[in-house]
Amino acid sequence: MNWRMAQPCGNCPFNRTGAGLRLRRSLRPGRWRSILAGIRRGEWFACHKTALDADDGVPPPGARYCAGALAYEDRHGVSSNYRRICERLAEWAKMRRAR
Repeated sequence: MNWRMAQPCGNCPFNRTGAGLRLRRSLRPGRWRSILAGIRRGEWFACHKTALDADDGVPPPGARYCAGALAYEDRHGVSSNYRRICERLAEWAKMRRAR
């Protein structure tokens, strides 16, 4: 089950330095705050490298959860329903393989 990125991309907007910080600063005014507010509300955030065609705001099939967003969630004690479902399905799959 490949639902998440293993590590943040080099230019992940959740990085606090380098290319990620530059990408974050290039967003339209207020966009970064709205992304963080959405995460705190329980919305999931797709890795920008896997969701490039998401014109309507809905990540396409095959989009993966952003590793930087996952780390942000961990630091702030929040998680999306999507994350919790994926984690439970991954655990269920591990249990099935162990049988």
